[in-house]
Amino acid sequence: MIQNVLQGHSAISSGYLATRGVATCKAVIATFVNSTSTFIEHISAEKLFADMPTINGTQRRLERIVRHIFQRAGAAAVVRSALLLGGCTATSYTTNIRAIKSRVTDSQLRNFLEAIIVTRLQLNPETSFIDGLGEIAYQVSIVVNIDHPNDSGRLMISQIREIGIRFSETLHMVILDARSGESLISGQQSIFNSSWSFYPDPISNEHRQLVVKMAMLMYNVERMALITQDEFFDAVDTDDNIWNDEEDDIYF
Repeated sequence: MIQNVLQGHSAISSGYLATRGVATCKAVIATFVNSTSTFIEHISAEKLFADMPTINGTQRRLERIVRHIFQRAGAAAVVRSALLLGGCTATSYTTNIRAIKSRVTDSQLRNFLEAIIVTRLQLNPETSFIDGLGEIAYQVSIVVNIDHPNDSGRLMISQIREIGIRFSETLHMVILDARSGESLISGQQSIFNSSWSFYPDPISNEHRQLVVKMAMLMYNVERMALITQDEFFDAVDTDDNIWNDEEDDIYF
């Protein structure tokens, strides 16, 4: 069974770990040195946007994420790679992260910042959500797995569902190396066409096997129950509710 990290939760697992419904919210993925564990935190858009105006607000958000990572992985863990995906604007976060890097002294936060290999925080343009009249919206399903603690067996699969205003859909699929950020395969499939088109074309036998694995994993992930408001506080073995951590936070 693939664990689904709900919005407002974080989790760590040595097996497959997934999250769904990432649109204006943000997913943080981390892998670790000499470990098969992966970490995912799914942060709501409301919490994300509250931090963005200032460097101090962004740093507080990152400090909370880092605290959750090392609470799960252990104080001695070393983050090998970190990926930030989702959101509807990237400017403030990207600029603020650069500023924070130059001043941070905490070793765990510095480890996390230096391990960031992918920052894609502009999945949906803000104009797409004005009065619900946007022509296209995107939602991401993510699956991460590290088969071996060394350089082999690294895998991250991202499926982006592009939803048009006329209810047409296009699925975009990207298979990434979760430890380097390298895009191994990308492809897309229209709702009107059951076959996928891939880049590079032709793909290698090794990558073709990844595509077959992707199809099976995404079938399982898409069968998960939809994430709703009622599910935010459901108990999941490896999940931890991150919202209780917000109560004493002060924004500048």
